[in-house]
Amino acid sequence: RELHARVASLLAAEFPELAEREPEVVAGHWSAANEPAESSRWWYDAGVRALSRAAFVEAADHFRRGYEALERIDPDGEECDRRLEFATHLGAALQAGQGYGNPSVGEAYARAREYCPGGVDDSRLVPVIRGQWMFHLVRGEYETALERSNEMLGLAARDGGGDLEGEGQLYGGLVQMYLGNYELAQSRLEQAMTSHGRRGGADEIFEAQGDTRVGAMAYLSMVLWQLGHHEASRRYSDQSLELAERVAGPVTRAQAFFMRTVLHMSRAEFDEFATWVERTRAYSAEHGIGYWRILSSAYSAWRQAWSGELAAGTSRLRSSIDAYLGSGSKLGVAHLYIMLADLELAR
Repeated sequence: RELHARVASLLAAEFPELAEREPEVVAGHWSAANEPAESSRWWYDAGVRALSRAAFVEAADHFRRGYEALERIDPDGEECDRRLEFATHLGAALQAGQGYGNPSVGEAYARAREYCPGGVDDSRLVPVIRGQWMFHLVRGEYETALERSNEMLGLAARDGGGDLEGEGQLYGGLVQMYLGNYELAQSRLEQAMTSHGRRGGADEIFEAQGDTRVGAMAYLSMVLWQLGHHEASRRYSDQSLELAERVAGPVTRAQAFFMRTVLHMSRAEFDEFATWVERTRAYSAEHGIGYWRILSSAYSAWRQAWSGELAAGTSRLRSSIDAYLGSGSKLGVAHLYIMLADLELAR
């Protein structure tokens, strides 16, 4: 333990560039030295750095280890601000890496909620609401997701910020879209596009959870398609992709890519569909984005089956559905079963 502590101290003092570049190395030595106060601080820095380079699974592990160290030095939970930081960052990393509806995500945000007593700074509450809304939406818990949407709109009313208003409208718009209330969804998503995209919480959390304007454009495209506005639908899809490439991180891009995939499928543009589904799948796998990797793999399997490999594609689709449900997700699962039934009819 003494040797590990000396190594950690030496790295921080004599090799600051290495320590800044690889804080997990310093954190590991402090953990081995049984110094939870020091290791907690360095694990947090390591998690933030991993989030900033979209290493979501790695980030989640760093935040989890840091939180465990914090519990050792603060078993009574008196350092609420510090615990809130760990819990929100852990939730964001888990959502990007393992899926928005994973049970561990719900646990992380429920814990974060406990550290948000009345009177807490609104900016500290924003990433918690954002994460909980995603969790409940993807699990098909629409009523609770709407409550989180309204809560964000309430923050916007107190804060006076258009960007929080945009987030709240996006949240409500997506719920209404999945409920089939397309006109209401259109109205709310159009209001969401007034957002500047970035608002509230640390940037690395925001990047792990997605950009407001890109999401609003991508989903508005699908809503307009359902309402019969075909040209406007394609135009907003184009804009979502352009904006994603310009301002957003990997999670937002994967989302925009997948919504373009679904649009081509809906329009029976199967050559374009094949291009975008493989692009989404490869991109999500490369960046370790669990939710969009599983969904794009399901659609890729459906394409494989209709491309002449019926048995192999059907088997892959079954496996993808199992993985989707295993991640805690239920949103749109009916459509996945329809795709599977479509293949079973062809066998």
